[in-house]
This record gives sequence, C-alpha cells and structure tokens, in this order.
Amino acid sequence: MHQLIYTSHATFSMTDKDLLALLRWSRDWNEQKGVTGVLLYGDNQFVQVIEGPKEVVAYLYTHILRDRRHHGVTELAYGPIVQRIFTQWTMGFHPATSEHLAQVRGYFNPEQLALHNHSLNTRDELLFDLLKGFVESSTSTW
Repeated sequence: MHQLIYTSHATFSMTDKDLLALLRWSRDWNEQKGVTGVLLYGDNQFVQVIEGPKEVVAYLYTHILRDRRHHGVTELAYGPIVQRIFTQWTMGFHPATSEHLAQVRGYFNPEQLALHNHSLNTRDELLFDLLKGFVESSTSTW
C-alpha cells in the first residue's frame, strides 16, 4: 500500500461543474482500481492524498504530473504506508479556503511545525484528522 500527498496550482479556475465531473470520474476509476483518498480545492490550488496499490499510485502520480489542469506540482509525501487512512472515501472532497490550504501545508513546513508545537510522531495523525474534519464538514453536494 502506498500514499501520495501533493499540492499544485490549477491552470484555470475550476467551476462547480468542472469539479463535479472530475470527482465523478475519479470516484469511479478509484473504486475500480482500489484507490482511496481526499481532495481539497480552493483559490486555484489542489491538495490531494491518494492511497492504493504501489503501481496504481505511481500511475496516478505520472498522470497528475502530465495533466494540463495542474502546474507547480509539489510532492509533500510519497511512499509505503501500513494501512489506509481514508478507507471510506474513493475520493473525499472539500472546497478549501486559503486558511485550510495553509493549515495542510504547515504540516510539511518545519517552521510551521515548530510553531504548532507538534512532534513529528503525531504530525501525520493530526494532519489526517484535519483532512477528515474538512471533508466530513462538507455538504452532500460533493
């Protein structure tokens, strides 16, 4: 089992219609391939966590790097995991604010980590709880 966490900038502002189409396609594909995860989008920025078989996550990452909807893709974490975090979501979603995106990125910035006084041992759990909270607070529209 592997996990990818990345952030990127959208090459255009995605409408609700664009996002719904992306989510429908992603959820169907992910269900067929055994992929779970969560996507945040706001202020023309994406933050995404993808979990699944190593070769499928690698394929998706290559696709994301080539996808014209993204530029400035920054890998935050990529590697093996013991178990899935987002077991119930083929692609959870939350329309994110600038503050949400900054909170997530703060978990990968050593200076921000020190400000929040989180130890490295608890960082991952805190980040995933934050992401779950975002998605669980979203409306059923998504």
